[in-house]
Amino acid sequence: MRIPIPLPNPSPITDLLRMKKTLFLALAFPLWLSAQSDPVVDSLQKIIAQKQAALDPAGEASALFELGKLYYNRQQDQPARESTEKALAILPPGNPVLKGRLLYRKAMLIYFSGQNFPQVLSLFDSAGVLLKPSGDPVILGPFLQSYGSILNQQLKHQEGQKILLEAEQMFLKNKGPATTDPLLNVYSNLLAGSYALGDYQAALTFARKGIETGKNSSNYELIADLYYNNALTLSALKYGKDSEQSYLKSLDYARKGNATSSIISACIALGDYYFHLSQPRPGFQYLAEAQTAATGTQDFYSLATIRKIEAVWYTSQKDYVKAMTAIDSCIAYFEKTQGPRQQQGIFYQKADILQHMGRLEEAAEWAKKELDLARRTNSRLQEFSSYLLLSEIEKKRNNFPQALAYYEQYAAVKDSVYDNNLENRLAEERTRQNVEAEQDARRKAELETQLLASRNQLYGIVAAGLFFILLAGGYLYRQLQSTRKQLEIQNGRLQQLNLTKDKFFGIIAHDLRNPLSAFQGVGEQLNFYLQKGDTDKLQKISGLISKSAANLSALLDNLLSWALLNRGMIPYHPEVLSPASEATLNFEIHENAARAKDIRLENHIPEHLRVSADRNALQTILRNLIGNAVKFTPPGGSVTVGGGEKDGQVVISVSDTGAGISAEKMDQLFSLEKRSEHGTAGEKGAGLGLVLCRELAELNKGSLRIFSAEGTGARFEISLPGEGGMNQD
Repeated sequence: MRIPIPLPNPSPITDLLRMKKTLFLALAFPLWLSAQSDPVVDSLQKIIAQKQAALDPAGEASALFELGKLYYNRQQDQPARESTEKALAILPPGNPVLKGRLLYRKAMLIYFSGQNFPQVLSLFDSAGVLLKPSGDPVILGPFLQSYGSILNQQLKHQEGQKILLEAEQMFLKNKGPATTDPLLNVYSNLLAGSYALGDYQAALTFARKGIETGKNSSNYELIADLYYNNALTLSALKYGKDSEQSYLKSLDYARKGNATSSIISACIALGDYYFHLSQPRPGFQYLAEAQTAATGTQDFYSLATIRKIEAVWYTSQKDYVKAMTAIDSCIAYFEKTQGPRQQQGIFYQKADILQHMGRLEEAAEWAKKELDLARRTNSRLQEFSSYLLLSEIEKKRNNFPQALAYYEQYAAVKDSVYDNNLENRLAEERTRQNVEAEQDARRKAELETQLLASRNQLYGIVAAGLFFILLAGGYLYRQLQSTRKQLEIQNGRLQQLNLTKDKFFGIIAHDLRNPLSAFQGVGEQLNFYLQKGDTDKLQKISGLISKSAANLSALLDNLLSWALLNRGMIPYHPEVLSPASEATLNFEIHENAARAKDIRLENHIPEHLRVSADRNALQTILRNLIGNAVKFTPPGGSVTVGGGEKDGQVVISVSDTGAGISAEKMDQLFSLEKRSEHGTAGEKGAGLGLVLCRELAELNKGSLRIFSAEGTGARFEISLPGEGGMNQD
């Protein structure tokens, strides 16, 4: 059984992808409660009549239990429930284990009927009180497995994980061929629960345990679910290629086991993955396979999910007619059958499509529906996105006061959303560091194993003769040296990784404190000066807030870009760009700061000049260099951007009339050990900008040079491939 639950940080696509939890309850219960073969109904009824005539209620209840088990195994729930209820009614005191098993079965029958989940959990609690004192793993293993799985389904993940860990211990105590599939199911549910709680380190641990256990299982559907949940965790940690391989393994096992639901889920995930890579051909192929399977099983939830993914793709390709058809089909299903959390993002998507089509009034109505949904579900991210979309729509409608009001609400929510996102990213970064440290330790252990194997090989060769020992000894000695060298390299890399991590966290701890502290006490100050009517002070505080917000935004952009670059996760997609246009866009970003200091921004890049570079990388470089120039140029100065061609390269320069850079400081510009200096108007930064610019320039097959002397201003030159650079790759 697969249960859709909300994923962390929902987006227009990921909020509809489903965390799969194969409960395996129908199989686990009859497999474990008894190992004997099913008796015929007539024989059991005869035994019941004999026990009733002998006035033996305990024996009669036990026979009714076996009859109920027979019906249960045959999925005849009504007679199974009648036998169970009758057994509970006549069972005398003093039979805690039998009563616990009867309560357990009653809970399962109510669960399968889809009714009264609070009663199901209450029955599980009562059964647990009676069964746990027995300590019998044969009974407790499947009981705890079922209980923990249902708690996870009800989003009680903390309680569910605790009980599933107890189930794991019960199965391990009585480990054997019959426990393989239940144990595999426990690991799949533990993985799913850890993912839902955001504990990715634990999720990967349970994935490894499950994969090892699955080697002894032929239950391909369970193995497929395990790989699917593992792929979700890897995707959350930004291990794109690894998550792709795990999705493919999930699909392979699902096909082997002819598990239609697992095939649908894996194909949907792969289709969405390839669309994000801008590879529509495999994306549509996998979605087509999912659609065929979902149509055959009348899985309308999956069909609606497929249509939403298609809507996002068509929107990105500006095919708004197809996008609208797809999203309307999705909305028609989700508004009728799903709760508000599953509907998140679909109204936003329709509003965005309508905006692109110029149907602004309708777009505003759908964006308001998304905003209302976000408030009802307490989704700050969706609320943040909805305010921004509404601001853009009202701006296009020339309703500037309303656009400003929406933008102010967007800005009010923005800080809390960014704080949460930063905390989440830092937590994920720590998890990735732990995962990589564990992988390094495993590689080190493998190298040590190779060293031991080489040594044992040397001992075996001794018996073959002294001459052969001398020859082989020389060879093995060289192998030993090579292995030791590899160990030293691995240790050096690990130390460098830890140093980089410490520097990164140190920068964050130091530089986030100052911008954030600027906001402390602002409310009290504003109230105070409002009451006094001191508008000059209010304007000054407003300026300080704007400056601190701008500094904080730039700081976060550079910190996150630098972290992603060092993780090798910033893509390099070169295209032919106009540096003059890119410079003009960046002038717009810094226009307010330059105007505040009466600084002229001059763009002298020839319009015909073209450069081959990644657009995001070029914009980041220009944004940082122009921002630095404005920062260190005194009032009344100028910042000039120029460009030309030299030796087949395009050279873009950013010059200022500031105080210049001394020779001593020039040597420290690209070091993380230095601290950022204040600008001419007290501006502050994290000191990452130039480091980030140089690494992005090198990623784009270029370089960054600095020409300056104290008192003469500074000129930064970026050399990048010209228009023909793409053809050379």
